[in-house]
Parts: sequence; C-alpha cells; structure tokens
Amino acid sequence: MERGNRSIEALKELTYINSLESQERADALVRWSKKYLVSSDITSGLDFDNLKRLKELFYTNINFIKEHKENTRKKMVENRKLKKFFKS
Repeated sequence: MERGNRSIEALKELTYINSLESQERADALVRWSKKYLVSSDITSGLDFDNLKRLKELFYTNINFIKEHKENTRKKMVENRKLKKFFKS
C-alpha cells in the first residue's frame, strides 16, 4: 500500500507542478524527478486512468524541459553578446 500512496502522491505533485510558471516549474521538476524517479518505481499502485494521466504529464513536462533548456541557452548567448558589447 505504501507504494500506491507514493505513486498517487507523485501524480498529485506532478499535476500541481504542471500549473506553475516557467522557472518555478523547471526547478520543481528537477526536485520531483530526484525525489520520485531516482529511488523507485512510481507506476505501481496506479489504476489505468491515473497511469495514463501520469504518462501524459511526464511527456508534457519532458517537452517543457527541452524548450526551457533551449530558451535558457538563447538567453545566455544573448547575455554574452551584451557583455562583449559593453566591454568593448
């Protein structure tokens, strides 16, 4: 039963994280993944509907992280250009 509770808790947290603003969401996803994905299986104890919801949220957030990473990279490049411009 403990695994089922942990799985439901992981799903609830991921649902909440999905509603956060961009930077908060990225930070929360890192914490969530360290908490739930590193230590054990989070799919046990979930019924089909919850498992499907977890899968959808998981892949949605993977895409979000990819986009966030790219946006952060672009901002860093722009900051380097500005820094170089002001130094010269």
